[in-house]
Amino acid sequence: MRVGFLTLGMPDWPADAFAARASELGCNGVAFRCTPSDERKPSAGGQVSIETSAEELEEIRRSFDRVGVEIPGLICANGNRGRLGIDSDKIDWDDVEAELAAYVRVARKLGCEHIGFQLERADERPRPDLKWDWDDYLIRMGRASLAALEGTHLRATFQNHVSSATVRQLIQMVERIGDDRLGVILSPDHCIVMQEDPVRLAGDHPDVIAHFYVADRRIVKPGLGDFDGRYYTVQYEICGIGEGIVPNARVFDALASQHWNGYAYLKWERSEDFGWELPPGEAVLEPCIRYMKSLSNTVSESPAFH
Repeated sequence: MRVGFLTLGMPDWPADAFAARASELGCNGVAFRCTPSDERKPSAGGQVSIETSAEELEEIRRSFDRVGVEIPGLICANGNRGRLGIDSDKIDWDDVEAELAAYVRVARKLGCEHIGFQLERADERPRPDLKWDWDDYLIRMGRASLAALEGTHLRATFQNHVSSATVRQLIQMVERIGDDRLGVILSPDHCIVMQEDPVRLAGDHPDVIAHFYVADRRIVKPGLGDFDGRYYTVQYEICGIGEGIVPNARVFDALASQHWNGYAYLKWERSEDFGWELPPGEAVLEPCIRYMKSLSNTVSESPAFH
């Protein structure tokens, strides 16, 4: 098992600072977020876009190579990043494939092994005029991803996310297509909210799970268990890792028992929109990585940490 962190929620560092900090912490790698344009980059440093020049991408890669840390993954901001108000069969898949291919070019320049694509979210408001077929959409998205990967050694991955897709839906998509270049990003925190068992899923499907995100959720006490005669109310909020109810340690153990060698990534969800009450990323990076590495004695160490 390998340990790393996402640039999500981290400081506005240049790439070489991310590389140096990852090396100091004994991380195997750092996964960058990639956006459609420089104007939409969430921070100036440590992030890339599909407009980043080949020369700059090469320099970023060299800065990581110098300290023996990988850039194993790219997390893409493809799609509309909102809710689609169209029928699922009206998506222009040629445009989707072309968009994904632009991100693939960046991932190849950085030497990544996997690339995380975002899934759209259907408009959930009552719309008798809107037809959305999730199974068909996921299959088409998987196939478009494979087409964008053609001629590369990359693996396309998809995260389970609230109001998007469950882990089981993603596993079924991968199994139906039957191509090991597709994989699932397991987010146990989202599993808890969506009423799935991440431990069982990790143990039963290690070959499909490419890597997983380590985050946490706790139950909000006021109003917990309110009952309206049919439904019980349960609310969750983002919290510090190890302070909530997400069974990250058991997910680690379930994967480690299968000799799994994917990435466990720290996902620190702090931004202007949510998680703003949490400590900043630079304050939690060291203790969170230390906590993650303590969860399993099978964690691979970075060569730079020896």
